[in-house]
Amino acid sequence: VVTHSGIYGSGAPEVVDFSALPERFLHLMTAYPLFYSVLIAMGGLLILEGNKAWGFYSRDSAGESPLAISPEIPEGKKHRLMVIAVLVAIMGIQTVMVLKHFGLHYMTPSLGLGLIGLAIVLHRACLKMSASMVMGLGYGVVVCLGIYGGILVLREFNILRDERASLYAGLQNIQDGIKKANAPFVVGAYRCSLPPCAIAFGISYAPEINPGNHALLQDFAYYNMWDKRFELPGQGVADMGFIPYLLNNKREVLLLSPYLLSEFDKELLMETKAQSLYRITGVAPKAR
Repeated sequence: VVTHSGIYGSGAPEVVDFSALPERFLHLMTAYPLFYSVLIAMGGLLILEGNKAWGFYSRDSAGESPLAISPEIPEGKKHRLMVIAVLVAIMGIQTVMVLKHFGLHYMTPSLGLGLIGLAIVLHRACLKMSASMVMGLGYGVVVCLGIYGGILVLREFNILRDERASLYAGLQNIQDGIKKANAPFVVGAYRCSLPPCAIAFGISYAPEINPGNHALLQDFAYYNMWDKRFELPGQGVADMGFIPYLLNNKREVLLLSPYLLSEFDKELLMETKAQSLYRITGVAPKAR
């Protein structure tokens, strides 16, 4: 994962694809504008609070010469600075990790920190306001967050609706392609979205939950891409020699996977947004 630019250790043998960073960061900013607005605001607050705490630009009463840097920071201010610095660090580090191993959903663990940061920024702003201004700001923030949340919900609903329609269309095309094959043996890999893949994935975690499900998976194997083995529901497991065995018996072997698995010699039959359909012609020399 560290030494390759793609996700799950795929891609070119480089730590990160720098050419993709601007586009990825733009996607993050577009998907989570509140999070990054708060991050920028807290970064500015950290600089301002730190500047005041250490007195970097303090001058004497005549305004003629700089004073020495304050030797001590009040304990309360030191605590505030530490909290802000920790939040900025966590949000920044999470962003860097996601830019390297990209996926919008990988930002989920730290998104809640945006609201905590927003509370800190508003609290610091309210210290210099009158009670009426604070009350007005509070109502304004609640209304704005409500509108913002509603917009996000509608946007995500539309995105999910379109993605589901696209996914179903792609799955239907792949199922039609499988039906056209001559008595195929189907191999599903990680994140394969067809029903047999889902059943096989569940059986692999709970093999005794319902042995009758094995009958639904005739001519199907689930390929474990990490252990490099095939899981045959109700029959056990097989190694890479299973593919030559099928090919020698004149079986057409099809692979369903969203990833380009380099351990197989294959030809692309169909590519959809969710996954691709390949015909396996052999096992790559390095995987034998």
